[in-house]
Amino acid sequence: MADRSLGLRSCILLAVWLAVAVPRAGHGATAPAHDEDPDAGAATQQGPGGAEDEGGARWRVPPINYWGTLSYENRFDTGDQQPRTMQQLITAKINGSSYFWKPWFAEVNGGLGISFGRFDTGDAGTGSNNAFLTGSGQAQFFPRSRFPFEAHIEVGDSRVGGDVIAANDYRTLRVGFSQSYRPESGPYALFGSYDHWSQFGPVFGNNSQDLASAEYRSNWNDQSLQVTANLNLARSATTGQETEFDALVARHNYGPSPGFSVDTTASLVRYRYDLLVDGSDIAGAQVNSIGVWRPENQPLTVTASARIGALRGSGGAGYSQGATATLGATYQYNRNLQLSLYGNAGFFDGAGTRNTSHGENVGGIYSGDTVSFAGYSYDWSVSANAGYQGDPTGNASLLSSQLNQTLGRVLALPDGSTLSGNVGANLGAGKGSVASDRFGNNSGNVVQLGSNASLTWNKSAGGGSGYARVTVSDTRQIYGEQRPSFQFANLQISGTWNFSRYDSLVGDLTYQYTRQDPGFLIASGAAVPVPSVGQQASTATSANITYTRDRVFGVPRLRFVSQLQITDASIIQQNVLGSPQDQLSRWWDNRLQYLIGRLTATLAVRAYEVQGIRREGIYFRIERAIGGSVATY
Repeated sequence: MADRSLGLRSCILLAVWLAVAVPRAGHGATAPAHDEDPDAGAATQQGPGGAEDEGGARWRVPPINYWGTLSYENRFDTGDQQPRTMQQLITAKINGSSYFWKPWFAEVNGGLGISFGRFDTGDAGTGSNNAFLTGSGQAQFFPRSRFPFEAHIEVGDSRVGGDVIAANDYRTLRVGFSQSYRPESGPYALFGSYDHWSQFGPVFGNNSQDLASAEYRSNWNDQSLQVTANLNLARSATTGQETEFDALVARHNYGPSPGFSVDTTASLVRYRYDLLVDGSDIAGAQVNSIGVWRPENQPLTVTASARIGALRGSGGAGYSQGATATLGATYQYNRNLQLSLYGNAGFFDGAGTRNTSHGENVGGIYSGDTVSFAGYSYDWSVSANAGYQGDPTGNASLLSSQLNQTLGRVLALPDGSTLSGNVGANLGAGKGSVASDRFGNNSGNVVQLGSNASLTWNKSAGGGSGYARVTVSDTRQIYGEQRPSFQFANLQISGTWNFSRYDSLVGDLTYQYTRQDPGFLIASGAAVPVPSVGQQASTATSANITYTRDRVFGVPRLRFVSQLQITDASIIQQNVLGSPQDQLSRWWDNRLQYLIGRLTATLAVRAYEVQGIRREGIYFRIERAIGGSVATY
């Protein structure tokens, strides 16, 4: 009975499609813009579609542009830890746009969709028939003015518009508005917005998220100011859990001359969460200022910074505050020699104690002129630094020196591309002043060796453009009581390749590997700690590659598209109201698309991974586009 009901609905929708989907000549399936006012120059006499008011002005119903689709789709998904799912869906969507009174007064657009579907889950074939509505609406008042206002509403459903079948169905609601303002003659602008998202379903329950933001921008003389305020509150009515993030940030810039500038940022932030297992409420305030001075016609650069901050722990406990100040200068004595001077001081109050620290460093680097021979280029530099550091662990001095060498070559290949390679090595030595020094050994003496290599291919002509680069480096301590080390490897490929008239490849791929052993290594004249948590190794991969082939098997308008997306799980945004597409870590989609006029047929085979769960699926969709315009004047 359920299948017959679905078939009857299919026939009704097909009849409606044939009745209204035939476009009028000259009209496309997309929404034309309202760039002209059809009332301009119109006569005031009464005519069809209009009425004359007492003043002789004629009120006309504005033209309505419409477009939409009628589609049928069938999806089948199976995989780990979840039962197989099958979804059949028939969806009709109609959208329209117009304006109210005059195009400069208000522009409106919206859409309505109705879907009928059959959803089966598990091997037993248990399922249900559903019918539901989706839609959206937007109104823009005074869109071309100095004070435009916009309001919108959108109702969605997880079963429509997504490439991935959600494990549990849910519906969404979004309501919001925005307002901008700038004076006719004034150096400032204002903007504010508010959005409310709701997500509700039989399994998820009722979740919501509210986001409000405001912004002020101003420019005068040699200064600029930007103030932003954001409030983000997410909550679950089912579990009572809440998360809140509020921020007030002000940025000021003062630049009276090209050689002098001061950038200041002040922020007030609060992060609160109340989960089933625990809760927290943390607030912090910070002011940070950085100044740069470059005297005209002088090889001198002076930098200074100051930072003050305070942090309040959850429940008012754990209050702490601190401040730091730095002052540094670099002087380019000649094209080879650069001298530097740097100092810092600060304090930190917390847990009933005050800790102070300071550091001073003076150094220089001499870079030799490039030596060219037999197509190779050789560069070298030597640096030396002397520093003194004081903190609660004690006072210590540090002397260090480093020798760097690089050998490189660039080759022009016959296809117009270039291939360049570099190999480098550096040798560093350091001496601390106390037994428990910054290097963590008793002698205070260390020697470290570093090596690196890179190979780069670049092409920007002919059948496309491409870039590929592989970089490896290794830094390790070869003398001293500890053996800290740090290894790094990176591969990056990107570009666009047109293999022939009908097929192309576009995308990028990045792979990174790091490995480290705990201890201290020399960097820029300072002892830099490598985390002392034992040997660690990590990898990160990201990719977005698309291959397109037109005229598959020699058939016009038949296209094959293969898309691969890889996102490292550590950088996937965990949105409270995120859809399954937002949580994809792996995605490989292969589809055939056939276009005949306004009819598009799609067959896809895909494999993907969501939150560590692997799934595979088959997807078929046929869609008919409709569109046109109704002239009412």
